Amino acid sequence: MPDKTALGTRMKENYEQRTRYKLMRRCPVIIRLDGKAFHTYTRGLDKPFDEGLIEDMMETTRFLCEQIMGVKCGYTQSDEISLLITDFDKLETEAWFDYNLQKMCSIAASIATAKFNQLRMERSCHDGGGETQFPCISQGAVGGFPLAYFDARVFQIPEKEEVVNYFIWRQRDAEKNSVAMLAQSLYSHNELYKKNGSDMQEMCFQKGQNWNDLHFSKKRGSFVIKNTYVDGNLYDGDQVIWVNDKDTKYAIWNEDKGEYIDVPEAVIRNRWEANWCPIFSKDRESILKLF
Repeated sequence: MPDKTALGTRMKENYEQRTRYKLMRRCPVIIRLDGKAFHTYTRGLDKPFDEGLIEDMMETTRFLCEQIMGVKCGYTQSDEISLLITDFDKLETEAWFDYNLQKMCSIAASIATAKFNQLRMERSCHDGGGETQFPCISQGAVGGFPLAYFDARVFQIPEKEEVVNYFIWRQRDAEKNSVAMLAQSLYSHNELYKKNGSDMQEMCFQKGQNWNDLHFSKKRGSFVIKNTYVDGNLYDGDQVIWVNDKDTKYAIWNEDKGEYIDVPEAVIRNRWEANWCPIFSKDRESILKLF
């Protein structure tokens, strides 16, 4: 009878472990997720911008931020999501799955795929079918519901300034596509031939559509960060929350008095939210301060 232990050891050590690859520790990590063939998946949705799709992508990004260890922020535009991850908050900070590349890619893509499809099914039922492409599904019709899929790639950017430049790159892509989509909803392909972004913005304006008036999520994407609330009030980040290890009371630094003010039994909660989206090229600090 074969030695099952020896067989397992041989399979793992001779084959499985030799294909493992781990990222370098203490170096910023980017995970970018992209929807697979979303040009087909989104047929029938509202043009140029589908509110439900934007909301579901934002919520999927928020969920990824909650589930993945070390996430500093999430950014989503169109059918893609970018996450910034670090493992150097403290000396003892651990890396997500020890930065095992295969696990990071597969699990991130799985989380996004599962959550996004859940949101789409919920939205279908909430909309009651109506004129959307997805009718409200019954338990027996789940098998016919169109599914979305995401792929993921993971890589590292060693310089913090280059991390900011990465997000600038993706946001510029979002802005370019946003202007083009708005223009394409108003003009024919021939009318837009060889027109640049500025030309298309002006043409949209002539039709009474000002691109600059669009919601930030439609213009430049959604930026998901972790906000802190103290007793239900948004913590502005200019003060310092301090924990007294001796009696575990919370205190907040008061600039006017120049001292810590105790907040007895304060309730401090963190929430991942997308309340705004900076223009990264003009507000580099919005990324840099997360390190």
